[in-house]
Amino acid sequence: MSIWNLLLFQNWLKGAVPAQLENLSNLKQLGLSSNQLSGEIPPELGNLTNLNVLELGSNHLQGAVPATLTNLTKLTKLDLSENGLTGEIPPDLGSLTKLTQIDLSGNRAGRWSASTSGAPPPPPSSSGPSEAQPVGYGLIGQIPRGLGSLTDLTLLRLNGNSLSGPIPPEFGNLLNLKVLELNSNQLSGVIPASLGNLADLTVLRLHENLLTGQTPPELGNLIELTTLTLYHNELSGTIPSEFGNLTKLTQLHLGWNQLSGTIPSGLSNLTQLTSLNIRENQLTGEIPQEFGNLINLRVLILLHNQLGGEIPPQLGKLTDLRSLYLNGNQLRGEIPTSFGNLVNLQLLILSDNQLNGEIPPWLGSLPILWSLSLSSNQFSGTIPAELGELTNLAGLGLSNNRLNGEVPAWLGDLTNLEVLYLSGNQFTGTIPAELGNLSKLRLLRMAHNELSGEIPPQFGGLGSIQQMNLEGNHLSGRIPPELGNLSSLWALSLGENQLRGEIPIEFGNLLNLRELLLHDNQLTGMVPAQLGDLPQLWRIHIQGNQLTGCLPSGLRARVDPYNSNLGGLPFCEN
Repeated sequence: MSIWNLLLFQNWLKGAVPAQLENLSNLKQLGLSSNQLSGEIPPELGNLTNLNVLELGSNHLQGAVPATLTNLTKLTKLDLSENGLTGEIPPDLGSLTKLTQIDLSGNRAGRWSASTSGAPPPPPSSSGPSEAQPVGYGLIGQIPRGLGSLTDLTLLRLNGNSLSGPIPPEFGNLLNLKVLELNSNQLSGVIPASLGNLADLTVLRLHENLLTGQTPPELGNLIELTTLTLYHNELSGTIPSEFGNLTKLTQLHLGWNQLSGTIPSGLSNLTQLTSLNIRENQLTGEIPQEFGNLINLRVLILLHNQLGGEIPPQLGKLTDLRSLYLNGNQLRGEIPTSFGNLVNLQLLILSDNQLNGEIPPWLGSLPILWSLSLSSNQFSGTIPAELGELTNLAGLGLSNNRLNGEVPAWLGDLTNLEVLYLSGNQFTGTIPAELGNLSKLRLLRMAHNELSGEIPPQFGGLGSIQQMNLEGNHLSGRIPPELGNLSSLWALSLGENQLRGEIPIEFGNLLNLRELLLHDNQLTGMVPAQLGDLPQLWRIHIQGNQLTGCLPSGLRARVDPYNSNLGGLPFCEN
């Protein structure tokens, strides 16, 4: 009996791929993907000369791609993805002229031994033997130019390896290609202009490489393209205006390059876009008001460029928008009132600009807003009470503005808050005890304001807090011993206030504490001996107080003298 097809996808098969499979001389399809097979690919598979389909992806295979696979002249599909393969791509793979699909992706990501159950390798600092030792870095060497002769190819995925050298210009001959993914390698040189010949291409991913030079305008010929990702390269020059021809694009990601010039207004023709990311380049000029035409946009990320002018009110037409990142530019003026229409907005990040005026009360009408960051601008006035309606809010950043008035007690009702930044303003009055209700709060920064009164003992209920910074205010009274309950706390900054009394012995319970800054207060007494038992404490500032005695000897080996100020106190003798 002859076996034509052997398809065993998505089982729990373990061990090596049997070399004896070469005896199935009539085999046309061999599908062993998504198992737990290990060892090397047997070169004997190269004897299966009737094979049309070879699928070994998503296993734990190692070693090189056998050169004998180039004997499979009838092969139409080759999938060796998501393994731990190493070595170079066989140069004669380009002789298999019937191939329509090649997938060698994700071998760098899958480089751990099959003795694990999918766990990644240990970090480099690990010592001793492990069942999950790295065994390679994916496929290496240059991409064979001969692959450019496989004119029947519709899919070519080589991403997630360590391939180097240039993208072969011969790839411009692959006129039937629909998917080309070369991302996440170490490819260098320029993007070949010949890729503009691939009229049927729908997906082009070249991100996370070392590509240089200008983006070829010929890519604007790829009118069937739906996805174009070029981020994390070293591309320079301007964004080609020809990109405005790519009207089927749904995703355009050009971030983390060295692109300059203005944003082409022609990008507003890409009305199918759902995600546009041009972050961290050197773009200048203004945000095109024509972007209001991108009615399907859900993500717009323009952060960390040099964009100026006012925020176009036309962006308020983007009612499907979920995420808007405009931070780290030179934008000025007020937040457009039209943003009140963005009822699907979840993240509004406008920090590090030159925006001014008062914080708009209508922001409280954005029903599912999850993160609001307005830090490092020139906003003035008080925090509007309407923000208390943002019950889904997990992050609120208002630091480094010109805000005044009291810190609202209703912030304690935003029980989903994880991050609250209010530092660097002109807030007065006392710290609301109600903030102690924020059981999910991880980061609290209220430094450098004009707050007075005592630290609320209710802060001892902030069970998730990791960083608390209240320095540079006019806080008085004793440090609440309840802060010793904050078992997740690793940084506590209370310096530059008017706190008095002793350092609470309960601080000895803060086993995760790494930084303790109590400088420039009116603290008295001795440093509690319990601090010497804190295993991670390495930075202490206690100068500018009236402390006496000596420091616990247990701190001697851990405290970094270059990042600490011990106020001239000696260490205790054992």
